[in-house]
Amino acid sequence: MKDFEQHSLDSHQSTSDTDISELSIVDVFTMLIFDIDSDLTQSQQMVVTLLGQYEPAMAQANRIQLSDYLRALDVSEMIDIVMAVKHLLRQQQHILSTSSDIPPAHLRH
Repeated sequence: MKDFEQHSLDSHQSTSDTDISELSIVDVFTMLIFDIDSDLTQSQQMVVTLLGQYEPAMAQANRIQLSDYLRALDVSEMIDIVMAVKHLLRQQQHILSTSSDIPPAHLRH
């Protein structure tokens, strides 16, 4: 099943190589709901971390608490959270991409 989950995350990438689609985020949430014991890839863990940034009560939550939280959401709440996580991911990627343009301190004049 792990191969399918990684393929699923990879296949739902949007046009940008670093931009995760809404469906990929939903896939991670679905895995957290139905497969609590699964190992998370780095990309999937990033989604969980960003969920914790959006909802601070989930920042230190264990997998069971995350699962319970996600199960309790209605569809509109889930959509809002997916969009918020995607927005946070884009912000983080923008920061990382602009910081890579800054030369190391020893190269600055």
